[in-house]
Amino acid sequence: MQAGDADPTIQSLWEAIPGPDESPAAVGALDPGTLLPGGRGYFRYQGSLTTPPCSSSRHCIR
Repeated sequence: MQAGDADPTIQSLWEAIPGPDESPAAVGALDPGTLLPGGRGYFRYQGSLTTPPCSSSRHCIR
């Protein structure tokens, strides 16, 4: 992680949190996509299964 500029979406959420003696404020429309990073690549690895295969009928739930 790297520190960067303040995020306007997060800032609007922080500002909507009421203080101890305040009423809740309306946030309005919120696009959750603005919270995601710009580069949204992913990795795919070839390898073994993370769970054993269901190759024996006595171990399988049907």
